[in-house]
Amino acid sequence: MLYGIPVRRIAELTLDDITTTTPPGPTVRIGTLPAPLPEPLLPLLQQHLDSHANQKTTNHESRWLFPGTRAGHHLTEQTLMQRLRKLGIDIRAARNAALHDLSKEIDAASLAALLGYTPNTMNIHAARAAIPMGSYPAIKRPKR
Repeated sequence: MLYGIPVRRIAELTLDDITTTTPPGPTVRIGTLPAPLPEPLLPLLQQHLDSHANQKTTNHESRWLFPGTRAGHHLTEQTLMQRLRKLGIDIRAARNAALHDLSKEIDAASLAALLGYTPNTMNIHAARAAIPMGSYPAIKRPKR
């Protein structure tokens, strides 16, 4: 999934989390900093944004990126997962692949903080990606 973030957090994104007019290109705000949206997602995002205004639900003026059918609510995690599965997307495999790749680029402690996972979870992904744990000084620091 997108940057390995949980489906729940994707379901909770708002239109304000998406910026399409930035100089480097469209971004999504997952944490405190915006992240670039991958090129293959851009046509899908634009199609989704274009259809967002045409919704015929009580939630048609919602600021949620994925509005639910109840006014003021976003799609539930379960509903979004079901829709992705119907499209043939293996959610767990996509998320794990993203975390595997990201753990090669960013240390586990920083990645855990950015994505909202525990450092132990990110250590598992780093180990699966064969990243030496000695490169993670933030994790090796003893607790006080």
